[in-house]
Amino acid sequence: MKTICSSGFQVSETDAMSWNNYLLETPDQWTMNALKGMINKATKTIIKDWLEVYKSKAVGNISAKPEVLIPAIIAMDEFAPTELEDGTVIKSYNREASEKRRSCTKEDKCITVCVGGFEIEDYEDLALRAFYVDPEVVLQDYFYNKIALRRKAFIEDSNKKLMDDETVDEFPADNDALINFVCARPDYKTREECDTII
Repeated sequence: MKTICSSGFQVSETDAMSWNNYLLETPDQWTMNALKGMINKATKTIIKDWLEVYKSKAVGNISAKPEVLIPAIIAMDEFAPTELEDGTVIKSYNREASEKRRSCTKEDKCITVCVGGFEIEDYEDLALRAFYVDPEVVLQDYFYNKIALRRKAFIEDSNKKLMDDETVDEFPADNDALINFVCARPDYKTREECDTII
């Protein structure tokens, strides 16, 4: 077994509020599911791209189990990391929103999520490292992109609701203050609280 992202991720309290406003999954659950998706993609791609080469070198029967196939394929002299069409190795998830991710500053109240990271099988770690140059950076980018998207949606929705609310005369211009303002309102409910009422 291997541990990935053992340091967890730092998020501000307001980013955590944005998360809770939209998602029923905890950050730990969501990140584990994203990691499973990365493992699935890496494993299936490696097997799809290299199984025939592996079979051509095998004598007799071969295993149908990825925990046997992945280490065997990666151990072949011919094996090379997955390349994109332009010949570059997959490096990271590089969407614009993940580049704009916020980091916790001294002024922010920060919390750590995904403490202790995630345990994965040895063959899963091999597959990830053969498919991505740095799988921890990719997972971190996925996570912070999700935070950025939820924060943006929370702010946009809150701006509209507050401007449409005739009882509201003013609201904070600073986005962190806006999130705190909305979450402190007596009528505010998280996604989980909304779903519980239904």
